[in-house]
Amino acid sequence: MGRKSGAKVSSKARDGAAAGTGFLGAMLTGIASRSAATAKVHRLYRDGNASESDFEAAIRRDSEELLSNQSGFAYASSGQLDWLDLFRPIARSLRGFAARPSSGEDAVGPVTRWFRTNTFYRKPLVSGRIGCSGGELADVVPMSDRPAVIFLPAPYSFSRMVENSFYGTTEELAMDYSMAVAKSAPLLLGKGYRCILLLDHLVGYEQSRKGFSAPDWYSKALSNAKSAGMRTGVHYPYADAGRVVGLADPSSLDFIGIDAIFDSDAKIDTSKDLLIGAVDGARVGVETAKSIEASIRRVTCKADFSGNYYVGPRDRLYDVPFETALQKVMALSKVRGA
Repeated sequence: MGRKSGAKVSSKARDGAAAGTGFLGAMLTGIASRSAATAKVHRLYRDGNASESDFEAAIRRDSEELLSNQSGFAYASSGQLDWLDLFRPIARSLRGFAARPSSGEDAVGPVTRWFRTNTFYRKPLVSGRIGCSGGELADVVPMSDRPAVIFLPAPYSFSRMVENSFYGTTEELAMDYSMAVAKSAPLLLGKGYRCILLLDHLVGYEQSRKGFSAPDWYSKALSNAKSAGMRTGVHYPYADAGRVVGLADPSSLDFIGIDAIFDSDAKIDTSKDLLIGAVDGARVGVETAKSIEASIRRVTCKADFSGNYYVGPRDRLYDVPFETALQKVMALSKVRGA
């Protein structure tokens, strides 16, 4: 699996380790929901009855509330609340995307269902070679005075979830996208971002439909997205953890995110750090620090990995009300490891 000799340490073999040893902190794993007040302002703005500054102020209030509850997080996130979905700012910023002859958000692409949820994303059209100067993604995230994380589609999911009229192969599309991500890192660092979390939703979805088969370029595309100075990981919502860690282990990424709620009995075996998704972003019930730590123990007691781990939601906190998302963030802030 491309593992360096001696790099892997069983979590069960850390003799005499105190509780919390190896715990690196918490982070979110995707875009968060907006408050009802901000959703109302967005509707008014969309219909021409509120100004852009009104909408920006509402987003800022929600973002500040999210951030204020992320005590002790390894990497903070303001929720990327103005993104609407993971694709729109990318399609509007990077080279290679066509704009439809429509106004507003409709210019990005057609409304497309986000997997099995009742939410949607705009499917962009790739009509040219994807590229960037390096500052495009930094322009669409706020400055952070804390080490921050940015969420982006992973190369595999990205290449399969856009419409492509330019590239001859999915591999070429994924590689150019991943290199654009890496090229964006230096200016993201300048705005306070220290982590890129690549979200590979399509893997779990295709697994559930018995249709997933990793292409031979999979780990190379992940490696191409890694840039010096930026800690980079890939997260697999709703995927079988035992089956996905091997996909990213040969890559140069720093950590692998697994879904600790949807999990099989298969052994987790990787040389890398883990991001343990122990909070359910699709359920309104709020976990406690104690229940989160119990989920962590269920993973670490049977896993071989570096011994270091983060904790977060299994997926985005977009599908629960804003107040519920805040409570889940507060629960994560109280976790001290397991």
